[in-house]
Amino acid sequence: MTRIGFQDVEVQNYLAGKSIDWYDKIMQTGFRNEQNVSISGRNGGLNYYWSIGRTSNEGIIVGEKFEALRSRLNLDAKVNDWLTVGMNTQFAKRNEGFIPADQNQVFSSSPWGSEFNDEGTLLRISPQDDPGPEPHLLSYDLLMMI
Repeated sequence: MTRIGFQDVEVQNYLAGKSIDWYDKIMQTGFRNEQNVSISGRNGGLNYYWSIGRTSNEGIIVGEKFEALRSRLNLDAKVNDWLTVGMNTQFAKRNEGFIPADQNQVFSSSPWGSEFNDEGTLLRISPQDDPGPEPHLLSYDLLMMI
């Protein structure tokens, strides 16, 4: 198996019958939650409208999220027969700073890889037993870039 490029952990997991469904690890049921409330009316020469809403979306990929809070206020006041004064304001706060799982890793990850090393530490990038660069290699790589 090493002839075809399997790492040691892949060979061990294959022989032990252990495999991982990476697709199942990053996919989830999407969910959308939206709430909106508004009030409007008229009092003499004043018309008013106020609304507030919240949206929360979770995508089908783990970590894929979007949240927003929005509000709107409209006021119109009749000053006399020929003059009406009004105000329309809006506010929105959005959060798109969530980081989804990298779905491309599903296609490049071995089903016989591991999520964790023997000590239970999460493996860095490659589930094929890649704990990341050794400290001495990292400093060498940095020196080569300078």
